[in-house]
Amino acid sequence: MDPKRARKLTLLASLLSNCGKLIVVINFVKNLVIGGALSEMFASIKKMQIMIHLTMTNVNFPANAQIFMSGLFSFVTYNLIDLEGTMRRITGIEDTEQISPNAYFLGYHSVYLLVLISNVLIAILSVLGSLTLFFIAKFTKNERIVKYREELRKKLFWNGVLSVNLEMHLILCICVCIQFKHLNFTDKAKGFSSVLNFVFAIYIIGAMAVSAYIVQKNKSKLNSKSIKEQFGSLYEELNIKRTQSSWVLQEPLISNSRAALLAFVLLFANNYPYFQIFTTNMSVTFMVIFIQWFNVYADPKVRFWNTFNEVFIMLINYHVICFSRLIQDKETIKTMGWSMIVTMVLCIVFNFSNIAYHSGTDSYRKFKTLYLTKKRNALLAKQKILVEQAKNPQISPRLLYLRDEKGIDISQILVKQKWNKKHRPGIEEIKNEIRGYEHIVIDRGEVFVEARIRRDSQARNDVVDDKQPVNENLEAEI
Repeated sequence: MDPKRARKLTLLASLLSNCGKLIVVINFVKNLVIGGALSEMFASIKKMQIMIHLTMTNVNFPANAQIFMSGLFSFVTYNLIDLEGTMRRITGIEDTEQISPNAYFLGYHSVYLLVLISNVLIAILSVLGSLTLFFIAKFTKNERIVKYREELRKKLFWNGVLSVNLEMHLILCICVCIQFKHLNFTDKAKGFSSVLNFVFAIYIIGAMAVSAYIVQKNKSKLNSKSIKEQFGSLYEELNIKRTQSSWVLQEPLISNSRAALLAFVLLFANNYPYFQIFTTNMSVTFMVIFIQWFNVYADPKVRFWNTFNEVFIMLINYHVICFSRLIQDKETIKTMGWSMIVTMVLCIVFNFSNIAYHSGTDSYRKFKTLYLTKKRNALLAKQKILVEQAKNPQISPRLLYLRDEKGIDISQILVKQKWNKKHRPGIEEIKNEIRGYEHIVIDRGEVFVEARIRRDSQARNDVVDDKQPVNENLEAEI
């Protein structure tokens, strides 16, 4: 391939990958600061993981497709920092066995789990780091730290550990399958890597089984706050109203089983490329039928985007067919390589736009809620001060009675010194001052509160006595 085009392709892939990493970081920070769901972002990245890993199919990919897909590998594995070299230096492992060329070109440069795990090390370290902070915070009595510790406990125990397995399941399965294919006990480091591989395999299978068991066991309590805090990541987007169908609740198990099957076929069926392609097509067909037939997701938009991404997985897989022995013309293969790149770029752009839009609207709603809550609290505090001032007998300007919805006097006399003969308050000013009260009685003056006000010509000359019952003619309902 022309070196200039190769550089441009690498630059394009790097640009898209860095944009994806930026979106991930921004959404994580937003989640920590103001909260919000990350499930939509994770769902899109999980589908893109499958698309990228289809380049491990044992066919002759054109150089342009391989260069572009390998440039996106660090994004779909959440690998913000390249730690492969560091892991090699720490473990001292040198590869003597060769992995398949397509897997190597994609980004799997070793057959040993201790090195391969560097691709998912950031995700694992983030959970371990949070757990460490939790246990450190356990020994402090500071109120803020205790509150943060409780929030951390709710998010991490079960929810955090299961989330890592859900989002990184395909990557973990591929790493484990690669190591299983090349078990080696010739030295300590390689032997430890092989033993660790069995531990990871047990964790993957155990996490799948535990997830299915948890959802099924708590089937009738999925809406409770305690269950949501502990296991919400397993079903937060699911249509849990359809509890008569156990298939809906087992979506995490079905999705993870599909990822494990693809990983196994891509690694252990290398001599049968058409079977690899067929398995991918069948898995996509099954997932589309599953999503649409059972209405798996509560939100129609989530159902649409999941189906949309499954269709793009199918399109990428159709391109893979063009790189098999069925087509021998090099120019056709090269053209289909460019077509595959365009398809992948469109998928990424659509998904990034969707993630950015939903993240932006969610942030706007959160900030708006925070602003309105702060404004309301400030107003209530101001009203409380005015009520306290009204209890001072030395102050005697205009008098207001405030009554609750049952007609019980809740403020005695509310004094507002600036409401004098020269200053007639406007509607908005009055609404801001009396917000939260159901009834208000006013002496000496006409006040227009929205469109409903009962006027009494004699009220202007009356002096309101707080010991006398309220004159009904002076009452204005808000």
